[in-house]
Amino acid sequence: MDDGKSIFEAKNINKRVNNGEEKSIFLDPFPAMGHINAFLNLAKWLLSQGFRPVFLISQEYEGKVRQEGFARYVVAPMLLIPAKSERKQKGALRFFLDNLYKGRDKVARDYMLKTKETYKKAFREENCKQVLLDIHYISKAIFYHFSGLEVNQVATAMLPFKHSKSPPFQSSHVPGKGVISSIGISALWRLNRMKRDIQNSIGYILSLGQTDLNIMLKTFTQRRYAFDRNRALGWGIKGMSTVATYPKSFDLVDL
Repeated sequence: MDDGKSIFEAKNINKRVNNGEEKSIFLDPFPAMGHINAFLNLAKWLLSQGFRPVFLISQEYEGKVRQEGFARYVVAPMLLIPAKSERKQKGALRFFLDNLYKGRDKVARDYMLKTKETYKKAFREENCKQVLLDIHYISKAIFYHFSGLEVNQVATAMLPFKHSKSPPFQSSHVPGKGVISSIGISALWRLNRMKRDIQNSIGYILSLGQTDLNIMLKTFTQRRYAFDRNRALGWGIKGMSTVATYPKSFDLVDL
C-alpha cells in the first residue's frame, strides 16, 4: 500500500495547524463535478481545522466555488493537451504525422508556456506551501514541485493502489473473503495492467516517445519523484501521502 504512506484523515495537515505553521493551502481538483464536490467537502473540513483553502479552478467551475465562498484563482487545469485527447480529435494517423513533421515536444512546451502563466498570480499573491492535487492528473505534481510546493494527492473515489483484497475500481467485481476471490482480484489487476501497457505502447509509438509524462519531466526538471505503474489510473508517484475524500463505510479494505 504505497509503502504505508497513505493517509485518510489528513493527520499531517492537522499537525501543521497545531504547530502554528502557514495555514493557506492550494486545492487543485480535476475539472468534473464529482471531483469538485469532493474537494468542496474537503475544503470545508480544512476550514474547520483552521486552514484557509484556496482553489486553483477552471473557468467552468469557478462559479460553483464562488458560491461556496472559497478563495479561488482561475487557471488552465491542463498544462498540456493530453495525447489521448489529441489522438481522439485528430485521428491516430494525423496525430502520428503531426508528431513526425512538427514534433509534439515543441508544440506542447509552447502550449505550457501559456498555461503555466495562469498560475503565476496565485503563486505570487498567496503564501501557500503545499497543494492538495487530484490524483487524476498526478503528473502535475512535477510542475508544483518545480514551483516549490509540497504535494499531497487526493483520491475522490476508491484508492487506485494495487492490493490483494481490492480490485481496480473500474471493475464491477465485489470482493469476498475466499481464495477464489483473491485469485479473481489478482487476475483483474493483471488485466488492468495489460490494457494500460498496450495503450501506453500504442501512445508511445504514435507520439514518437513524446508522451505527456516525458514532456513534463523534460520541461520541469526534478529528481524527487519515483513513478509507479501499479495503479488503477495508470501512473502514480511512490511514497506520496494520499488523502481519501470518500466515506470510510465504502472502503473495501481496512487500511
